[in-house]
Amino acid sequence: MKHKDRRKEIGKALIDIGKYFITVGLVGGVLMDKLTIPIGSIMFILAVLSSIVGFYVIPETKEDK
Repeated sequence: MKHKDRRKEIGKALIDIGKYFITVGLVGGVLMDKLTIPIGSIMFILAVLSSIVGFYVIPETKEDK
């Protein structure tokens, strides 16, 4: 596997992790009353950071330049 392909897969995985944080936060908030604002905020921040890092890890293709 090429270096560019690895970066692309890691980027996709980080974006998926961000989506999982959002999903867990929403489902946890609906099913449990124990999800507090600080915990929800931390989960949201982690999701955003993971998605941003994933976006920047994915290499640009030659057509995008």
